[in-house]
Amino acid sequence: MGVPEDEHPLIVHKIFIVVKAAISPVDPVVVFLSECTVFVSDVTVSEPSGRIPASRSSIQALEPVTVFDSSLSTCAICLDGFDGKPITRLPCTHHFHVDCIVQWLEIDHVCPYC
Repeated sequence: MGVPEDEHPLIVHKIFIVVKAAISPVDPVVVFLSECTVFVSDVTVSEPSGRIPASRSSIQALEPVTVFDSSLSTCAICLDGFDGKPITRLPCTHHFHVDCIVQWLEIDHVCPYC
């Protein structure tokens, strides 16, 4: 559809506002997004919170790190362990799985902890 990638979160949000309005207690709603299928039965959609996504360049500048500190055992976003999965450290020194923090930063430029 030609929508720039940095606008995808807003477009998906708008789609779910429409879906929420169409939800019926009897008929399921099926939403096809690209090559994904999302089955919707109960969607909570809030109005945009004024969040500002991180710039594409700042996301691309994230560097993988290795954690040796045993106190850093889980990602605060997905709550899975760091073992064997790529992680990164934000400038504020908080650590996350690369995939988790990239998804977060596409919605909000502020660290989930900070």
